[in-house]
Amino acid sequence: MASVDPNSTSGTSIVCVGTVSPEPRAIQFAEQVSRALGFDLVLLHVPEPGEEVESGESILNQTRELLTEAPQRVILENGDFEKTLHQEVDREPYQLVILGTSCRSPEEHLTKRCQRLALDLADSVLVMCDPPEKLRHLLISTGGHPGSIPVEDWGIRLARRSGAEATILHVVTDAPSMYIGLPALDEGLEEILSRETPLAQHLKEAVRKADSAGVSVKLSLRHGIVVEEILRACEKEHYDLIVIGSHEPGRILDHLAMGRIGPQLLSSVKTSVLIIRTEADTY
Repeated sequence: MASVDPNSTSGTSIVCVGTVSPEPRAIQFAEQVSRALGFDLVLLHVPEPGEEVESGESILNQTRELLTEAPQRVILENGDFEKTLHQEVDREPYQLVILGTSCRSPEEHLTKRCQRLALDLADSVLVMCDPPEKLRHLLISTGGHPGSIPVEDWGIRLARRSGAEATILHVVTDAPSMYIGLPALDEGLEEILSRETPLAQHLKEAVRKADSAGVSVKLSLRHGIVVEEILRACEKEHYDLIVIGSHEPGRILDHLAMGRIGPQLLSSVKTSVLIIRTEADTY
């Protein structure tokens, strides 16, 4: 897994180009997010069995023409797509894997393969679903403790460099937490921020960092089950991108974090999702 450094201004994203025509908005959105994070682009296309070499080259050429800057590298390799992608990200230190670039209806959910890869890959992942022409408003979901700092930092950096507005969302659950000093379920945002708990300090620090970066930010608090409240927030207000955190798959705490949140969110959401791999549990 490539290490997560939210302050780095260099790195590489690998864009997985499907076997059908690339969706222009998806390719342009992938480039916009990557460039805003300071990453170069690598294009990967793995032909389907029986696909002509010329067809794969044509798809990659179409993709290149949609970019404002030339990719760092282009990979055209035969084999099984998922196996090839896993081998490539194991071989090279990518900071971000981008999925969902092919044409499909805006009403469609993420494909099962996108969902599976998003949960299985050890690198941070951007999965696109009905991407906009320009990133204008993103939702940063924070667990309210140190494990969420990379998520907030990536989100703030992305908002600053893209000129987008940001909403930092914390969901208060009924799960006990000795560390963050979890408040009563009926407490509102002002009540929580008035306390001197680690949670209150963390949320105020996240807003301070956003303000310091010149990012227009709003702090939001919801009560309930994390994934359900993220979906409700997206129903109430339009977001172009959801930024959430998860540590590396396979670790035992993954069952408490992405293992609980990821599958339901990715199978239900109709918004692009940026999953930041972190070193600590994020929920």
